Amino acid sequence: MLPPAPAVSFLKYFLPISDPRRKCGKLHKLEKIIGLSVIAIMGRAETWSEIEQYGEYHQGWISNFLDLENGIPSHDTFGRVFSMLDPKEFQECFVNWVESLRKHVSSEIVSIDGKTLRRSFDKANGTLPFHIVSAWSNENELSLGQQQVDKKSNEITAIPRLLKLLALKGCIVTIDAMGCQKDITKEIRDKKADYVLTLKSNQRNLRDRAESFFNEHQKTDFKDLKHEFYESKNNSHGREEHRKYYLTTNINFLKPFDGWTDIKSVGMVVASRAVKGVTSTSIRYFISSLKQGSISDFSRAVRCHWGIENKLHWTLDVCMREDLCRVRKNYAAQNFAALRKIALNFIKTEKSTNKSFRSKKFRASCQPEYLIACLINKNINDLK
Repeated sequence: MLPPAPAVSFLKYFLPISDPRRKCGKLHKLEKIIGLSVIAIMGRAETWSEIEQYGEYHQGWISNFLDLENGIPSHDTFGRVFSMLDPKEFQECFVNWVESLRKHVSSEIVSIDGKTLRRSFDKANGTLPFHIVSAWSNENELSLGQQQVDKKSNEITAIPRLLKLLALKGCIVTIDAMGCQKDITKEIRDKKADYVLTLKSNQRNLRDRAESFFNEHQKTDFKDLKHEFYESKNNSHGREEHRKYYLTTNINFLKPFDGWTDIKSVGMVVASRAVKGVTSTSIRYFISSLKQGSISDFSRAVRCHWGIENKLHWTLDVCMREDLCRVRKNYAAQNFAALRKIALNFIKTEKSTNKSFRSKKFRASCQPEYLIACLINKNINDLK
């Protein structure tokens, strides 16, 4: 037997959203439209039309825990509502809901990166694809929130807005070179969090000084520099990977720090990869607010940063076909992106199996009991 109403208890977090429709003549409540959309996307729906069809095909069991007194909304209704729905309000509710799932982890790594919704352009109106900055919790494996990049701007302006939404106290925030900005270091520290930010050519002066500094000390094998060192080696899938992590708080060479907030250390990572006898080496530099004795956190932050690419962006593209989605009218693209992340979080938090996300999503599309187990964050075996 399918469990009753608690299956959609997550919708209580979305009740504060203002309904953009006229007060009269509404057949379907906003929370029902949101709930049905999430359920259908978990069941492999990828368009407004497929959401409608999913609801029609599964109306019998969905009506056990979602009020469908007036039937299934049309695809036009889904499209119209989400094109008008305020994405700022939707995102605030999304963040509050995620916090109810998120478990406290000491020095949690929160990675921030951007992704373009490649098929969301509109040639007829001359609009470019939407670009969205997302936050990812590596330990919880949850999408924590998103922020759309303004069409005439870039990630530098979107990242601070996203940071303001998130609970980051005690976390370590990692961002690639685009986010290595003075205002962003202040925003992170104001949130009582630490940061590890990549240095590249957009901060050329700072990067060149870090590179020269480490090059000089490499000549003496770092004997004259107080620093911390960590080394890792991995051999899998025919690849041999060797990484050397260096972190020092001896950073007088970087001063003055005008405008930067709490730079406490600078790091270098030398990464070598051997594939079929061919070896390639890369060297990256970082600024950080981490103090002395933080080499383990530094190495973990650098390594975990790629989780947002591998576990979020890759999953959205390959398993949820985000890059093929043509939804683009008004706010619809960013709201659909948020719906996908809600569905992704539900599937990620179901831990009864160690199978891949793709396998779990396929099972959710075939087995209503499993989809409901994901919705209420319970092991499916506990529902039997």
